[in-house]
Amino acid sequence: APIPIHVVVCIDRSGSYQEWTRPVLSAMADLLPELVAPGPGWRFDFRWIQSNSYEPEAHIDTLELPALPALPAPPPTLTPWPTPENPLERYEPTRELQATRQAEIHERFADASHRIREQYEEARRKAQAFADRLRRLQPDVAQRSDIWGCFVKAAELFRSRPASAPACLVGSDLEEAGMQQKDSLPLPGVHVRVVFWKAREARRAQRLQDMWTRKLQEAGAADVRFADPSQGLDLLRQELMDSLQR
Repeated sequence: APIPIHVVVCIDRSGSYQEWTRPVLSAMADLLPELVAPGPGWRFDFRWIQSNSYEPEAHIDTLELPALPALPAPPPTLTPWPTPENPLERYEPTRELQATRQAEIHERFADASHRIREQYEEARRKAQAFADRLRRLQPDVAQRSDIWGCFVKAAELFRSRPASAPACLVGSDLEEAGMQQKDSLPLPGVHVRVVFWKAREARRAQRLQDMWTRKLQEAGAADVRFADPSQGLDLLRQELMDSLQR
């Protein structure tokens, strides 16, 4: 069976980020149905960044979308049976057989296409239902933000199952507040994307980006990128769609 693409999503609900918590949820809800496409399938683990981001209560929900095949190509049209040079020759039985074969080919194509489209529709309904639940969430404001707990738990989740193109998506200002669940942080090959990155002071923002990029790369992350709220999830959407083609 194809190995699904595994994405751990950490969304900050602390006071310093509360103005962006719901926009991140809404943007993710918009994105999920778009990811129903041919490929190995998806697993999304959604979690809160809160006072303790490692504890079980930080888990929001999990969405698994199945692997989907591409739609079959339309069948070729059989070459017409040649017209006999001798008009007395009778080719009607052969032409009837060819017409029957062509009809059978088109029927098999229609059946296969219908079955695959049903799989797509079922996956879209599942993704849409999950997206609707995300939009309905009314998270309380957390008093602290345990940023490390998000990454430590993500590392555990990635180790717990094989995954292709693992990614950790973080909606946060990455400001540590309160106890941090600092522990070993193996993130080999994981793509880290910080979206709706909230920063108000250029100098501090640069220090935070440099610090987290260094620590995550030391943990083995493949790359670390930051996206401003004005960019929404446009860059991430393209990256995720591209990962389906790999």
